[in-house]
Amino acid sequence: MTTEETPTDPWKFYTLGEDPDAVERGQLLRMLRAYIECRHVRDLEAKRLETMGGHLKDFLNKHPEETLWDGENEIKARLQERKGANIYDLLSLREKDPVLFKRALGLGCVSLDPKAVKLHEEQLVGIERYAGPGKGTVALQVERKKERP
Repeated sequence: MTTEETPTDPWKFYTLGEDPDAVERGQLLRMLRAYIECRHVRDLEAKRLETMGGHLKDFLNKHPEETLWDGENEIKARLQERKGANIYDLLSLREKDPVLFKRALGLGCVSLDPKAVKLHEEQLVGIERYAGPGKGTVALQVERKKERP
């Protein structure tokens, strides 16, 4: 990339489909400051959004049949029920269909809830021998060493 082609916005280095490894290190270093600033704005706006959303949800929880409607801007707010994931009754499964229970266990479909294990640790002495690390992730950490005056 030549000087004439260098974008003025520090975060417009490449588009999807381009090789991010081809981005020059200097361009990435210039992006760090913009990243910090954008993250700060995002965090401030997230707090505002959470506060406003809390007020809207509180009102709508008290008036479940109501929809808030701003006719001028054509914006509506309502509560939408969300179905959670299925919860399987493993005690009944083990009792009523032990073959299916063993199959699910052998296929790795059954795992222990770490919170439940912690809650009942006195009754599960020795279970830690069978614990292993969970699937980890990586997180991007971008930090400013110190605030500038």
